[in-house]
Amino acid sequence: MRISQDFAADMRWLVKDEGWDDDARDLARNCLKKDPGFFTHFFETYIAARRKGYKMFDGPQYMKLAEFCAGNGLPDLYQGDAVAAQWDAQYKGEGK
Repeated sequence: MRISQDFAADMRWLVKDEGWDDDARDLARNCLKKDPGFFTHFFETYIAARRKGYKMFDGPQYMKLAEFCAGNGLPDLYQGDAVAAQWDAQYKGEGK
C-alpha cells in the first residue's frame, strides 16, 4: 500500500508524540495494509484530534475520541460503522 508523503509525515509525528514502540508501529502498519480505507481515515482523524488537544485521559477523566471529534468539528472517525469487532479483529491480527 502506498501512502502520501503528508500522511507518512503525520504518522511519524504521531509515533514520536505518543512514543510508540516497534509493536505499536507494526500494528498500525498491519492495520493500514489490511484495511487501508478505514484505517487511513481513522488515523487522519485521530491525528487531527491529537493536534486539537485530545488526550485519552484528561486527569482522572476518560475522554471518548468520537465525542471529542464530534464536539470539535472533526469527521466521524468510525465512518458510521459499528467497528468494535472490526477493530478487535485487526488488533488481534485476524483482520479482513
